[in-house]
Amino acid sequence: MDKDPLAASLLFLWLHLSGVSSMSNVEQKPWSLQVQEGESTNFTCSFPTSSFYNLNWYRWKPSKSPKFLFGMSLNGDEKQEGRVRATLNTKEGHSYLYIKGSQLEDSATYLCAMTQCFRGTCSLYPNLGQALLWNTESTKRHV
Repeated sequence: MDKDPLAASLLFLWLHLSGVSSMSNVEQKPWSLQVQEGESTNFTCSFPTSSFYNLNWYRWKPSKSPKFLFGMSLNGDEKQEGRVRATLNTKEGHSYLYIKGSQLEDSATYLCAMTQCFRGTCSLYPNLGQALLWNTESTKRHV
């Protein structure tokens, strides 16, 4: 997805259109935060448990297409790549994205999106994203 401008445009349209949908509420907390280098942090994605099918996490850096991080569908799923780990609890309707020992390259907007199916039709419901803001003692960088 990183090098396909059409996919980025479609994802942007998908994100934009999701704001007007009232069928499903996907929420992330916190909306933004600042961390010091080396600190660990996590995001929570909450979603309705009815008709749940799949949950995806994305990282979106400025001037780039969103990058797919993880896709999960089974209760108790846990995925990890390097310092980033995601868990899924479909019974309680939440997923966590953990970043261990945050680094400058982690500065980005993180998105979760849920696929929900009803009567054989599946639709994606993303939140509008949240940002991980980098903070060092000498410099503040908001992404």
